Amino acid sequence: MEKGLFQKIAMICRHSMIVLFMVMIIVTEMTVLSCKTTAYAADSPAASVVRNMGPGWNLGNSLDAMNFGYGYTTATETKWGNPMVTKNLIDGVRAAGFRSIRLPVSWYNHLDANGNIDPAWLQRVGEVVRYALDDGMYVIINVHHDAGNDRNYSWIYSDTDSYEIDRANLMNLWSQIASYFRDYDERLLFEPVNEIMNKEHNWNWGTAYADFRVTHDLEQDFINVVRSSGGNNAVRYLVLPTWGASSDSCQIQQLFYKGFTDSVSGRLIMSVHNYSTNTAAIDGIAARLAASSAAYGIPVIIDESGSGRGTSEEVRVAAASEWANRAHENGIAYFWWDNGSEYRIINRITGAVESDSIVGALTSAYGVQ
Repeated sequence: MEKGLFQKIAMICRHSMIVLFMVMIIVTEMTVLSCKTTAYAADSPAASVVRNMGPGWNLGNSLDAMNFGYGYTTATETKWGNPMVTKNLIDGVRAAGFRSIRLPVSWYNHLDANGNIDPAWLQRVGEVVRYALDDGMYVIINVHHDAGNDRNYSWIYSDTDSYEIDRANLMNLWSQIASYFRDYDERLLFEPVNEIMNKEHNWNWGTAYADFRVTHDLEQDFINVVRSSGGNNAVRYLVLPTWGASSDSCQIQQLFYKGFTDSVSGRLIMSVHNYSTNTAAIDGIAARLAASSAAYGIPVIIDESGSGRGTSEEVRVAAASEWANRAHENGIAYFWWDNGSEYRIINRITGAVESDSIVGALTSAYGVQ
């Protein structure tokens, strides 16, 4: 993992390769944007699960709330202004027509000096997971802000310079998480990171290209740790984000710079995020993801998307409808990001729907009554 070597090669090759690179991207985009196929990894167990997952909803800014200044504590769930999560809330999400829930979880404030996760925090996360499983929903849990793209919270990176440290930190978390949830049924899915990036949070392919590939390497380590933990984890569905959870072709290509090795077939899913409200762009993104799904033989979920209340309701509803319909047509599960505030569509206290038009657009696209 020598970042300096990759940077030197990139600098030498950049002038001679950039035209070729741009031509390849243009050709790829033209091919994908003209693609109207619904082809994806149709025969895999994971693809069947993904077809049943939409629409999905995110419980944002609750279990993922964290701050380096909080110290070791269980009391983080309400720190960002949301109330404690109740079964009534999750029941309301299910009643609204959502078939999946993504539970972003941050772990930093729940680690002791030896890296052990507070048992009380694992129990609390498990309690919320059970709320959703008991309602017949699919559930995704992850390592969220710890391995995200926000400089205020991230401490685990996709970086060649610190790969061994980051690998050890991330696998320490997942060995404990996987062990705790090993007997939960297959409707619980694991997602190793959120929007992981390098320390510089650098999107420049010429200088961060090698770090794009580290995401694959960390996720291969994650697969190995989960599978070796036994129980239902031997066949659990695993959700693999791209670098920064980007839906762009470059980041997707680098996630698959080499194949993933898994002890069980057809149990991997790719995840991306995209918050566009441009309906024409949404069509192109969905087509590109469908083409990538077919090319790499892996189903896809968009497990963060949405728009805030600063955008007009007409635009928000149109974008939600376009996302959900294009995603469903292409065998993709679409998840709305709800942070309890400007992206809120479900009331965090009552569990009632607050945005009938948006929820209606998401559920009707997937044929949910």
